Amino acid sequence: MDIKKLFKINAFKSLFSSFLINNNLMNTEIFKEEIDKESKSVINLYKDLKGIFPTLNKEEIEALLYMLCDLRQEALPEPTFKIVATASGETTSFARDTVVVMRELINSAEERILITGFAISKYFRSILDSLGQKAKLGVRIEFYIDINDIVLEMLEEIQDLSLKYENILIYRYKCTASNMHAKVILMDDKRALVTSANLSYNGLINNVEVGVLLQGADVAQIRLFFEELKDRNLFTLYTKKKKRENE
Repeated sequence: MDIKKLFKINAFKSLFSSFLINNNLMNTEIFKEEIDKESKSVINLYKDLKGIFPTLNKEEIEALLYMLCDLRQEALPEPTFKIVATASGETTSFARDTVVVMRELINSAEERILITGFAISKYFRSILDSLGQKAKLGVRIEFYIDINDIVLEMLEEIQDLSLKYENILIYRYKCTASNMHAKVILMDDKRALVTSANLSYNGLINNVEVGVLLQGADVAQIRLFFEELKDRNLFTLYTKKKKRENE
């Protein structure tokens, strides 16, 4: 079997990616160490892979995993970071524009987008349209938002879009003694924008804001961070009932 064709088998691709992320094994060398010592998580992976490829024995599956490690390492982008900024309507020679980078991340997403919002204004509407187009193509989109009046301005429209596409999920911060103040967009667990800019006209156009565009396997830890907060019951999945046709 051509090793590169494995990643075109959806069941395998989903299983392998979930295993790496859920066990914090995005680092290839650490993953190889886990294979060598036959950790409990690797043994469970053997069993799952046996279900997909029943003709392979344990040694063949182990050899397969080592080859996948090397192949995946070759495919991963080199870890980098670049400065991203909003400069009160001006351009800068050393930093990329916040809105441009944000749209680039959304448009290039193939599997999933994680986006957080503390303040979301009507200026975000055009970006929300782009997210809707991605959702239509099957990209999973997760919103993590704060509970405040500045979010309520656009929450209704985000909710309506989530009713249209089941792969759009909204998680609302539950703690009233603090705020969900993070401003992050994570694309396919590979690239992330971490910025001081809110999803508003001031944050994206008018203010002076600075952020970084990160690339590399370790950015997947951003999603793990929010998954952990969900497990600690700090976020709740927001659902809204569909309106009846006669209303």
